[in-house]
Amino acid sequence: MNYKSTLASVVAGLLLAAPGVAPANNGVSTNEFTFENSPFNDCLGEYWDVVLDVTQRSHLVTTRSGREHYIDNWFFTGTAVGQDSGYTYVTHGGGPLVVNSGGAQSTTILELALTWQPLEQGPKVLETWRFHLVQDANGMVRVYRDIPVNHRCIGRDK
Repeated sequence: MNYKSTLASVVAGLLLAAPGVAPANNGVSTNEFTFENSPFNDCLGEYWDVVLDVTQRSHLVTTRSGREHYIDNWFFTGTAVGQDSGYTYVTHGGGPLVVNSGGAQSTTILELALTWQPLEQGPKVLETWRFHLVQDANGMVRVYRDIPVNHRCIGRDK
């Protein structure tokens, strides 16, 4: 096999194996921002200074029956520094916010989980956010669960 046919075979294989690339008008919007906060980490017993770089990718789909599905994916990269201990933690991850609506009811679900890894010492910390809301066709809330942000220590100190 000569060089040109080998190169053509490799390029064809890569094009067939690569996922489809969505056109620019695919309805996905991207937003990037930085979020800073000083929450109390109840498993470590101290306040954290948190900086999260967030990339938000949103997509709204309307079906032929008129139902709407809004998917909002959040991707995080961040650092947290304990105000008392001075220990630094890092994280990256994400999760979806999903809203389904149409005709009879709407449903909103948010579930995020971030695992914070210690750089110096200390346990891993699992941070979870949970929210669930269902409204009927009259706008009456039928299900409402807003579980506060929770921190759980995992493993032992280094």
